[in-house]
Amino acid sequence: ARIKKTMAASSRSATDVAGERLALRRMLQNPIGFSDVAAEAILQAGYNTVETFRTMMIGDAVSEFFKNLTMDYNRKENRKETPVVPVDVMEGDDEDTPPTPDSDEPGTVTKVTVEFPHVAQQNLRTFLFYMKICDRLGQQPSPLKFNQDEMAFARERLIFEEPFKHKHNTSSTTPDKFPNTIADWFRIQNQMSAYLNDLRGIANVPYSYLIREKGTPDDEDFEREYDTTDVFFIQCTAHHGSHYDVDNKWFAAELYKLADGAPIFNHISVHLTKFDGRAAWLAMKTYAQGDANKSSAVTRTKAVLEGIHYTGKGKYTFERYTSDLLKCYTDLENLGSPMSEHDKVVHFVSRISDPTLTVHCDSVLGNDENRNNFDKEQISHHSSAIASKVLAIEY
Repeated sequence: ARIKKTMAASSRSATDVAGERLALRRMLQNPIGFSDVAAEAILQAGYNTVETFRTMMIGDAVSEFFKNLTMDYNRKENRKETPVVPVDVMEGDDEDTPPTPDSDEPGTVTKVTVEFPHVAQQNLRTFLFYMKICDRLGQQPSPLKFNQDEMAFARERLIFEEPFKHKHNTSSTTPDKFPNTIADWFRIQNQMSAYLNDLRGIANVPYSYLIREKGTPDDEDFEREYDTTDVFFIQCTAHHGSHYDVDNKWFAAELYKLADGAPIFNHISVHLTKFDGRAAWLAMKTYAQGDANKSSAVTRTKAVLEGIHYTGKGKYTFERYTSDLLKCYTDLENLGSPMSEHDKVVHFVSRISDPTLTVHCDSVLGNDENRNNFDKEQISHHSSAIASKVLAIEY
């Protein structure tokens, strides 16, 4: 399902400090689900600002808190009690105070029972997770903005992340050591992107958020539709805060291992010594994509192309021939100097000198549609001998 994200955008407004207690009481009632008396009991227990709720994030502090709070309010046998009465009434709220519990006569012991439903406790845990999400996004959590929609999104993400607490952080890909030639930059970039997508940082967000193009997301990033919550967090997780500091330091260590000994290391070492992985990555990208480097990389790639031939002899297979040419074609395209479809076909076929394939190569070149479309399906239509080899190659 596509996800319409409005939570981050709406949570960007800070709660008015003067009305924070009132906002918390209303939030504890709706959408969380506590009664007015229960909500006031929570506030009077010391949880009367958003920041005080952070202490509940440690371990199973929520269960322990409500266990103790229930005992405090329901064990009333040895002293005279009065009911918990909300001291703040918000505009529009019911101004009737809760009814005084029954007592046999004035001056006798009054027993007050306050219930904290399990569902409401779970919703409060969702609010605590919502606060963590706001931290990831660099936003201030706001009880005024925590509504049913945002609670539903936070609950969905909380359930999604639960398995990762017990899952070893591994990747199905391993990036190669950085090569001596910057022409391989795009291969490095693709490898690193796949690697970082597989691994999750301290905030349970894929590390690939560290290498996204845009440093600071804007309103459009927060409000657009995303296919998954992971994609949303990759695009919108803040590049500051404790989660970023830890993740960025890890990334710097990874880049150090891959770049050490390669020419590119000298261009990024100043950032690596500061444990700034993102800055090192951007510096490497800027250097690799500079006009001078692109020009020399194009020259080297074209020289490699000229040296590739398939004779049908020796250990150099047709599959290897195809793979080598495709890599060069892709590199030229990434470097901003692509070959046309016609040139690819002519070049691909003209570098084949295996006499057993000559007639089939001529068949490919003799067809206008084939000659102008470097596509394995088109080539296979006119050359069964080449097709038996080409169709086995993944372009």
